[in-house]
Amino acid sequence: MTLEHSDFQDLFEKLMRIIERYQDDPAALEAISTELENLYKKIPIYPGIIAMSLNDIVKPAKMDELEEGSRITVLLKDGKLVSGEVIGFDSGKLKLKNCRQFKKPEELDEATISEEDVREVRRLVRDTLAKSWPSLDFEVED
Repeated sequence: MTLEHSDFQDLFEKLMRIIERYQDDPAALEAISTELENLYKKIPIYPGIIAMSLNDIVKPAKMDELEEGSRITVLLKDGKLVSGEVIGFDSGKLKLKNCRQFKKPEELDEATISEEDVREVRRLVRDTLAKSWPSLDFEVED
């Protein structure tokens, strides 16, 4: 293994692809984040095994093959997403408990938000390497 290529690079590349794939599924991203943390705590020196395991966190499923107790996300035709724990599937109806519903983000040209409606504001920072360690901020070819 060289400085140019390592298992950690593979892990990050796979993680970036998975995040891009499930960017519209907050429940899947939460499951990926939680499982990634658990894997890293158990086997921190095996990033290659962690990378291989990432493919097993979110899997396609058929409604009539779901098992009771499984955690799932369901993308609805209207763009909403529901996550929850399977209670059962009967007569074409899927029953879930401990559910969360997510609405598809909507693009706005502009928004006005009253301060009294705000619980927390988070700044989203880009180019952190350039700001923290400018000597390490090299140009990267795509």
